[in-house]
Amino acid sequence: MTLRQAQGKTTRKSANILLVALTAALLVAALVFFVSPKMVTPEPTGSDPVGEEGRWRKPGDTMPEPLDLVFADELPPLDFNCPTLRVPESVQAAKTDITDEIANANARGEVLRSRISFPLEIERGREDEKYVALTIDTGTQGGYGVSELLDIAAHYDIPLTFFLTGCWTMENPELAQRIVAEGHTLAHHSLTHANLGQTSDEMIVREFDETTRIIEETTGIRPAIFRKPHYAGGEAITAAAGERGMVSVQGWPDWGDTTGWRSETTVEAVLARIRSVTAPGAIWVFHNLALTDLNAFEDIVRYLVENGYELVRVEDIIP
Repeated sequence: MTLRQAQGKTTRKSANILLVALTAALLVAALVFFVSPKMVTPEPTGSDPVGEEGRWRKPGDTMPEPLDLVFADELPPLDFNCPTLRVPESVQAAKTDITDEIANANARGEVLRSRISFPLEIERGREDEKYVALTIDTGTQGGYGVSELLDIAAHYDIPLTFFLTGCWTMENPELAQRIVAEGHTLAHHSLTHANLGQTSDEMIVREFDETTRIIEETTGIRPAIFRKPHYAGGEAITAAAGERGMVSVQGWPDWGDTTGWRSETTVEAVLARIRSVTAPGAIWVFHNLALTDLNAFEDIVRYLVENGYELVRVEDIIP
């Protein structure tokens, strides 16, 4: 063998050794990647859900200038009578645009279900933090005011909780989807806003299950929170909600009633009421078709923020 042949053989041997070493290194790297524990994002845990830290206003954040929205002197005509309970395919398809928001909302619902025992009904929220939840009830028709409430919420970076009936959702699917898209909580408020304490067992099942289906087909959300229409039905309705994985949430103080739905109530009276009795754990109940509630809403938000309250969704205030 010549010197040149020996050198060539040595070079080929070195190349082979290097190739084997590189292959082994790649195999080890692949094994580490697929077998070792991954970095897992923790599940939402209540007041600071994953991906939302810093999204909502905290005490001490700069207060923006007021929006001073102007509402109508009278409500527009209400003429929707829930003629069908079939959610159009176009509406169902539209929710694919908010897949991430749906996943976050349903994750919050599962966290809530995992930490409480059913059946459960609450009026007042947790008192260990200076938390207040602002909630909005819809009847069976009329989307007026909801866009403006969402605009106010966006302006102040605060979350709201909307209690929707099935019929309202049928009439206002775009608003229902916007509620989810903007990070607010969507909750269950029956199908027709019936007094469930004076309803047959068969109709109670319909009021619950048809609403859940409509909300889920429209928004992708399976509600974890329920509010009794007219606060009626007692323990039997609380139990029915619990069987369906929902906690019954009323309001506090005095059922959380702003009284803004009463024709004789003034904006000044609503503001005075909330200023005088709000305390940690308050869950206030507004109505989008109560013009007094709408006209008072921004001033209420500013008052609560200026007085150090943190505005949260209902699931964040449940003890």
